[in-house]
Amino acid sequence: MARSILLAGRTKHKNQWAAPQPALHRMPVYYRRLLQAIEEGVPFVSSDNLGRSVGMPGAQVRKDLRYLSEHGRPGVGYDARSLAAHLEEFLGLVNDKEAVLVGVGNLGRALALYPGFARYRLQIIALFDSDPTKVGQTVGDRQIFPVEKLINLAQRLHI
Repeated sequence: MARSILLAGRTKHKNQWAAPQPALHRMPVYYRRLLQAIEEGVPFVSSDNLGRSVGMPGAQVRKDLRYLSEHGRPGVGYDARSLAAHLEEFLGLVNDKEAVLVGVGNLGRALALYPGFARYRLQIIALFDSDPTKVGQTVGDRQIFPVEKLINLAQRLHI
């Protein structure tokens, strides 16, 4: 079975906040729900509404969002645009990120060519594969390197 692995590289800015792992796993779901609300023209979103999107009570959402120093207004909720902006910052979506892709089979090629990563400021900077028949080929504007060169790149880039 062929596998592709996307390895995160250097981030230009570090996330300065800390939150428990379960809360971190819920934050992207809150963010996607907020984007949906904004697209629908909904200016405010309640913690109960966000909680339903992850199967959590509103009280848990409020607790999670305190890590953003974000507080909703009782009876009104959270300003959807403002909260989305805070989540973008918290999740590092506003920071430039570089990654390398290991495994350039069908899935790897699709990932290498996927334009949607730009929305999250993620750029795949190098491709690696262990198959000698793929080494030297190009995908988009990137050449495929032998996987043995991955260690050298990681050391040079301080990954």
